[in-house]
Amino acid sequence: MSALKINAKLRIEKVIIGATEADGGTRSGSVAIGGQSAMPFLGKDGDLPFHPVIAMEFQDEKPAEANSALSQAMGEHWDDPVKWAKFLTDTTGCPLLMLRLMGMHPDYGSKTPEETIGVFRKILGEVKTPLIVMGCGIQELDDILIPAAAEAGAGEKLLLGRAVAEKYREITDACIKHGHSLITESPIDINIAKQANILVQDAGLPSDRIVMYATTGALGYGLEYAYSIMEKTRLSGLQGDNYMNKPQIALAGQESWRAKEAMTSTEAGINWEVMTATAYIHAGADIVVLKHPDSAAKTMNLIKKIL
Repeated sequence: MSALKINAKLRIEKVIIGATEADGGTRSGSVAIGGQSAMPFLGKDGDLPFHPVIAMEFQDEKPAEANSALSQAMGEHWDDPVKWAKFLTDTTGCPLLMLRLMGMHPDYGSKTPEETIGVFRKILGEVKTPLIVMGCGIQELDDILIPAAAEAGAGEKLLLGRAVAEKYREITDACIKHGHSLITESPIDINIAKQANILVQDAGLPSDRIVMYATTGALGYGLEYAYSIMEKTRLSGLQGDNYMNKPQIALAGQESWRAKEAMTSTEAGINWEVMTATAYIHAGADIVVLKHPDSAAKTMNLIKKIL
C-alpha cells in the first residue's frame, strides 16, 4: 500500500445527501461523503474526514424474481416498500437507502409515470432516511421517470441516477432545478467516465453534486479490473484532475446476488456480497450499496476494525 502514497493536489469533492428540516427538507439527517486527501484507510498520508457509507437497497415493487436468501431475510416486509425501507434501516442502522423505482418496467406491470411517482411520494412522506433514487434501467422510461422523481423530491437533496455521456441532459437539468446530486455512469473506462463528468459540469451542475459509478462486477465476475479502474480514478482525482476528484459508488449487492455461486446458500451469498463490498471500499468507493442485512453488519464491522 505504501506505493500509493501521494502528495495530493486536490481533495475528493465533498457531497451531501439528504436535507433536514433546517436545510429545507424532511430527511432525518444527512450523509457526507468525499473530502479525502489520501487513499482509503491511509490516514497517515492525508485527511479522511468521512468513512465509507453502507447503503441498503429496496424497491417500490416486490422483486419479480425472488432470491430465497433475500426473501427469507425480508419476510413480509418485501410486500410494502415503506415497511421494507424501515426494516432495513432498523435492522442495519445504515444512514442511507437506495430506492429502485421499478413500477414502469414491463416485468412489473408497465405502470404509468403517475402511478410510479405516486408510490414514490408515499415513500418520501413515510421514510425519512436520506435517499439514492435509481430508475428501472430502461433508458427511455428513466428519461421520463427520474426528472419526475426529482420534481417530487425537490429540496430533499436526493442522489439521483443515472447520467451517461450519450444521454445526460434531462436528468442533469432536473438535478440543477430541484437541488439534487447526480450519479454519472460509465463502462469501466476512465476516459468515458471523465467525459460524462465534463458534460454534466458544462451543463451547469456544481462539481460538488456529482458521484461516479463505474459498471462494476462482483467477486469472480470482473472485480479485479473494476478495482483497478476505481483505484486509478481515485488517484487521478487526488493528483489534480478536477473532473475525476468525485466520490464513487459501488452497487455490490446488485452484482453479488446475480453470481451463481451466491445462489448456492445464504451463507455463500452473504460472503460473496461482503467480499465484493470490502474490495470496492479499498479501491475507493465512498458508498457501497448492499441487499442483505447480515452483509451490511459484517461489512460495517470490517470497516470499524480497519479504521
